[in-house]
Amino acid sequence: MANYQVNFVKFLQDFNIPYSLTGTKHNRKGWVQIGCPFCASSIGTHLGIKLPGIYATCWRCKGKTIPSVIQTILSISWPETFALIEQYSFGGKIRQVKKQKSKLIKKKVEYPMGTTNLTPRHDSYLESRNFDPEYLEKIFDLKGTGPVGEYKHRIIAPIILQDTLVSFQGRDITNRDKLKYKACENVEEAYPHKHTLYGANLAKSERVVIVEGITDVWRLGPGAVGTFGTSYTIAQVHMIKKNWKQAFILFDPEPAAHKSAHNLGASLANTGMSVEILYLDNCDPGDMDNDDSISLMKDLRIF
Repeated sequence: MANYQVNFVKFLQDFNIPYSLTGTKHNRKGWVQIGCPFCASSIGTHLGIKLPGIYATCWRCKGKTIPSVIQTILSISWPETFALIEQYSFGGKIRQVKKQKSKLIKKKVEYPMGTTNLTPRHDSYLESRNFDPEYLEKIFDLKGTGPVGEYKHRIIAPIILQDTLVSFQGRDITNRDKLKYKACENVEEAYPHKHTLYGANLAKSERVVIVEGITDVWRLGPGAVGTFGTSYTIAQVHMIKKNWKQAFILFDPEPAAHKSAHNLGASLANTGMSVEILYLDNCDPGDMDNDDSISLMKDLRIF
């Protein structure tokens, strides 16, 4: 098991993660205790980290690596995990963590070849899913592609940040492409789409509903934002905390989605944000009845 020299207490403080150095039966000199994100002992302080942040062990589920602890607590990618380890590592003195800033790259995002306004074929797909094409085109500025190019036969959803087109995502309308959703290539984005949220430019309330995908946002309307899948990034957590006071998380009903929703909820709650996890029994948010979606947003007081 590799050893890491990480200022773990500073990490816990910066991310508002509860911890104890004294006062519980699990505390030992030279250790910090937190709730274990790996097992059922998340309530309590069963996971100990040998200071300054060398290795970890849980009283119930045993030894863990520092990277795995950080990755599991924040539910982030491994590259992001090791970037944080680098930031919090000792190098003669503690390195200060710089806050992420939304810096837009000065480049113009180009829509895929053949992009136009929605055509009857795009309208037909949306209507088959009980969407109103005219409403979606007006509110979300949806576009469409034709039968040629890498993004052929797709509805193109612009991703807007700071009133600027920074990326896009395309939804296949044929139901034959293995890749239902295809985002703008990273090198062509003005800002990484996984560092922002779909629909954020339209969510003006103090409350927000966080969903997985663009069609979920279309169903719920302004006030819902999408993470582009069940995974999420630190940048998205920071963006949610910065822009809204209360978050409702409504992911798909699959067990893996539920787990990700709870991880995201924990990450947001650790920042001091008010969070509630919502559930649907048998369908994705994007497949909800229109009347039910309207009622939900009204009940949550999201306007």
